[in-house]
Amino acid sequence: MGAFLLATILLLVGSSMGQDCADDNGGCAGWAADGECDLNPGYMLTNCRLSCGECTTDCADDNADCPGWAADGECDNNPGYMLTNCRLSCGECTTGLDAVILGAPTTAAPIPTSYPGVPCVDEDQNCAGWAAEGQCQTNRYRMYRTCRATCGICDGSVVCEDMSPFCPLWASYGRCGSGSDGDWMLNTCPLSCGLCGKS
Repeated sequence: MGAFLLATILLLVGSSMGQDCADDNGGCAGWAADGECDLNPGYMLTNCRLSCGECTTDCADDNADCPGWAADGECDNNPGYMLTNCRLSCGECTTGLDAVILGAPTTAAPIPTSYPGVPCVDEDQNCAGWAAEGQCQTNRYRMYRTCRATCGICDGSVVCEDMSPFCPLWASYGRCGSGSDGDWMLNTCPLSCGLCGKS
């Protein structure tokens, strides 16, 4: 899976080599964050190349095992090797993808009120108490994984799935529920962020 994901990223990056990479419209970053790169590729991949991650980068992994090592926490455990030889997998690259995730949109993505297809159960007996303390709002990542019924984020109507093929990679960087893009990740990558319950 990791090698396939890395190959997909490199294919996307390689397809843009030699072309000027910029967004032609000020709304590109927000549209990309809303999934328009996948929903409207004819326009987006031509006019919003930077925000859709179509830009050339010199940053790459030197070893095919880097994505797996990064997922195992080696970027933190072995930074001397990893940050030099596994730059892409450790999130050390600045690409159009990072512009979408880290720098845009300037307004936060809306927090979903439900995750369709997520099993509507609580997995801890303390959920009601934590919710009463306001943790459904202040600790979304943990609560949306553990206390879905109490926090009211599930309806069971459709399959829970990621909205981007890059979700597993972003999740391996620890972006679920943390930093400025945490809420966006919970909305866009519920499967990779562990919100779909136990399989």
